[in-house]
Amino acid sequence: MIVSLELTPESKLAIQRAADRAEDFRPAVAKAVHAAVVGGADRIVVELLRGRYGLTMRHPGQGGLAGSVFGWMLSDDPPVGAVGVPSNTPAARYAGMLERGGMIRPRTARMLAIPLSGEAKRMTSPRQMEGLFLLRSRAGNLLLARRSERGGGRLDLHWVLKDQVRIEPRHWLSRGAEDAADEMAETFADVLGEELKGE
Repeated sequence: MIVSLELTPESKLAIQRAADRAEDFRPAVAKAVHAAVVGGADRIVVELLRGRYGLTMRHPGQGGLAGSVFGWMLSDDPPVGAVGVPSNTPAARYAGMLERGGMIRPRTARMLAIPLSGEAKRMTSPRQMEGLFLLRSRAGNLLLARRSERGGGRLDLHWVLKDQVRIEPRHWLSRGAEDAADEMAETFADVLGEELKGE
């Protein structure tokens, strides 16, 4: 099929008016995109705090993750927004590790301390617990233990020490964006409709 259009002075004027009108739409579209990405980020934070993606916010690092999810504009012209953890936030590296998986190695200490007990899981470091001593399990693992308050010569195991730990990918951000997509589309349409009514 071939379509031919004849450009007349009237049609040129109509095209110019349409182009001018499209320029008027950009701020409205940018406002709608901004509202959608902010709403999407808020939805992901709520789901993180509910433990939806297999992450427990009791852990200090994961609590910091929920506080680092944002929606922001990359550009107003053309309107482009993003949902995620900005690279300049302290949680960015951790967020990427949880999304894609990878190997964690100690940065300042010689070994990683992985909490085993409920008490240890409420701490950020073994240094916060008094009375710990090192022992080696039959399997060769290094453990930090403490004499049990229950007595009888019992030991409570609180931490295991590792050279490195592999984190499996959780895909928490991609799953969160997928969960928030319909709500973001609705927000975009609602805000754009309101903005265009006022035009």
